[in-house]
Amino acid sequence: TTAFFCMFGMFFLITQYLQFVKGYTPLQAGIRVVPSALCLLLVSPQSPRLVGRFGVRNVVTTGFVLVSIGLALMSTYRADTPYIEVALGLVLMASGLAMVMPPSSQLIVGSLPLHKAGVGSAVNDVTREVGGALGIAVLGSILSSGYRQAVEDDVAGLPPAAAAAATDSIQGAM
Repeated sequence: TTAFFCMFGMFFLITQYLQFVKGYTPLQAGIRVVPSALCLLLVSPQSPRLVGRFGVRNVVTTGFVLVSIGLALMSTYRADTPYIEVALGLVLMASGLAMVMPPSSQLIVGSLPLHKAGVGSAVNDVTREVGGALGIAVLGSILSSGYRQAVEDDVAGLPPAAAAAATDSIQGAM
């Protein structure tokens, strides 16, 4: 749940950053998040080998540390942040998630007898859906609240319709 909270929340926020702050089109923004997808594709298949060598606890812990470092780096992004730094944050976070998700899924499904594997799979899916929905809702709400507070003084001299649009969303401000 925590991993998907981070992943979905990050994708929700990073696309807005890339489009509204960096000025990329939706396609250009999508292309710029491809490094995270590549990391998920390349690192996830390696996690069983890592678990066999270092144990589940160490691999999952290391994965969450990488996610935390990636998120910490992302929290420093500004309008002039070079894309290579954005890509580094995406790669760190995706690599960490790729280390967390497969062993976590295996623990959920593998903790049940074979005839209950479907139940384990369903529980696994629910944890992903709940984490993703909460990540978007919570992080989106925090961003929206912070944005509105930040622009409140800046829109004071605008006509009421323009001030309302700018206060409502970044896109409205643009």
